[in-house]
Amino acid sequence: MGRSHYVASHGQESCWGECGASSTGIVFANIYTSETKNVQIDGDASRVADGPFYRNSKTRVRQVKDGLSRTIFLGEHASGLSEKTWVGVVPGAYTHPQFNSPENGPDAAATLVLVHAGPSGGELDITGEPIIHPINFPTYHVGQMYAEHVGGGNVGLGDGSVRFVSEDVSLMVWAEWSSIADGEGGEDLR
Repeated sequence: MGRSHYVASHGQESCWGECGASSTGIVFANIYTSETKNVQIDGDASRVADGPFYRNSKTRVRQVKDGLSRTIFLGEHASGLSEKTWVGVVPGAYTHPQFNSPENGPDAAATLVLVHAGPSGGELDITGEPIIHPINFPTYHVGQMYAEHVGGGNVGLGDGSVRFVSEDVSLMVWAEWSSIADGEGGEDLR
């Protein structure tokens, strides 16, 4: 399969593996208060995804209410972390990390082409805060953006522009810029 060093943004939430087969799931209703809600999934990832790309997505410009110049569509994912492809997903496949960390491991087929920024599924860290992983986040999940540049990596925004984003970007700003219609994105992505 053709390899790629770029991945599409699924948004904050992830929906691959068992998520797509579940009838319901937990998503964040408000990332600022850590409030969650149950949603009906029934095999439809669009009920969970809040980014521009997901299984069988047909996102239209008018759906990107946060603005094309303030929404991440694509980003880097170097093969040093895991292999990606531009041709699509192999059903039943897994994406495996090229190196181990205490937090990474194989993930479902969708991560061959998609990544998410977090928070996802109501996951909280040990302090009770939502888990957000910007580019080069040290958990090194196969479902996150990862670049081998010093200090950050490139993302493609919906308006076609490309920006270098620091790996020290504000976690909330990263999450805000990963969704398409949450009414977020007030601060600049740096």
